[in-house]
Amino acid sequence: DKVLWMKNNAHILEKQAIDAALNSLWEEAVTLNLEILEIEPAALDAKLRLGKAYIQLEEFNKAKKIYKEVLEIDPVNQT
Repeated sequence: DKVLWMKNNAHILEKQAIDAALNSLWEEAVTLNLEILEIEPAALDAKLRLGKAYIQLEEFNKAKKIYKEVLEIDPVNQT
């Protein structure tokens, strides 16, 4: 069904996003994490990876916005 397909797709995208970050492909990491968040809007790990990618790209306002969203979901997050 569609929900299962979306979760599987998010899992594949997550692996690709991690690989992009490990290889310092920050623009690709941004794109992949945004795709994950379209499927799972509250995906905390994707938000954290996205914030890191924005910092690496020196897009500090975007990183700040994402980290605020993380803290709204998980107020004690120390990542």
